[in-house]
Formats: sequence, C-alpha cells, structure tokens
Amino acid sequence: MTIERGLQISTLILSSVELMIKESKKQLQIQIGKRIRLLRESNGFSQQNFAHDCNIEKSNYHRIEAGNTNPTIYTLKVIADNLNVTLEDIVKDI
Repeated sequence: MTIERGLQISTLILSSVELMIKESKKQLQIQIGKRIRLLRESNGFSQQNFAHDCNIEKSNYHRIEAGNTNPTIYTLKVIADNLNVTLEDIVKDI
C-alpha cells in the first residue's frame, strides 16, 4: 500500500468516526429533549409557561425539547429545578 492510499483510508475512517459521533450526539440531544417533555407534561405545564418559568425563550426551549440544541449543564439544572427533579432524573438510562 502506498502512503497516499494509506492517507486516503485514514481520512475515510476519520470521516466515518466523526459522523458517528455527530449522530450519537444528536440522538442524545433528542433523548434528553423527550425526557424533559415527558416530565414537563406529566407535571401539567404548558411549554410556553414552563419556558417562561425557566427564563428561557420559548423558541430556545422548543429546540431543547426537539433535540435541536445542546443545552448547557446550567440550563439543564434550571429545567430540573423547575420540574422538581434532579439532573440525574433527566439523563439517567439514556
């Protein structure tokens, strides 16, 4: 195998790994969003009122529940506190 061919294979492998990580991150965001939505709904909160209570813009909060953003630990803590649950309750078994 030539050095050039080895580099091509390495580049392909690296691209595949990066794609897997990106997809894994997206799946984690979706699962966390679903968990938050389930907890919010089980407490009878509307999305708009809950976002307001958390001091999060409704559009940003919607993106969290939809899994379209990566919330900070601080944001997750604010959400957990307003749901009267722990951070662990939001992320366990995900």
